[in-house]
Amino acid sequence: MDEKKRKQLLQKIEKDLGSKDESVVTSALKQTQKHGDASLILPLLRAFRDAKEGKLKDALSETLSTIKLSDAEEIYMEALENKEFASIQENILSFTWNAGFQPVDSVDLITKIAIEGDYMTGVEAMTLLDSMPGPLDEESLMQGLIIIRQYLLDHKDEGHPNYDIGISIYDMLSRHERDA
Repeated sequence: MDEKKRKQLLQKIEKDLGSKDESVVTSALKQTQKHGDASLILPLLRAFRDAKEGKLKDALSETLSTIKLSDAEEIYMEALENKEFASIQENILSFTWNAGFQPVDSVDLITKIAIEGDYMTGVEAMTLLDSMPGPLDEESLMQGLIIIRQYLLDHKDEGHPNYDIGISIYDMLSRHERDA
């Protein structure tokens, strides 16, 4: 397939992923699995965010959890910062972990999301951080430690729901700091 036809196909798939008709989205998902590239990750995330619970959402989750494109890790990290995807941060963290990515230069972002999100978002963030053997990006690690230390100081007497997760993340990041 020549480049012009490929570009047109990708544009059609992207448009179809945004459809309100589940059968159109399902068809686009099948096309994504055959012809997709990193340009379809954000449309896939939008389709996942907007899908009702069921087979389509499960299929989208499976696809997003098994993407092995080198650009996907960076796109997932950018999506975590995007308010458009705030409602699915937990899922994006899970997709990142399931796909085997190691975003060692996003430790600070993942730490921030862990303490700002709900409990399950915190669990997913902690799981992703725990899966990173290191070495971690030094600047990101230091920023992550600053974020988590401040969080622990600010919430030590409140019984905040993510406090225990914060302690675990602090321990993990401190280990990385010592081992660096």
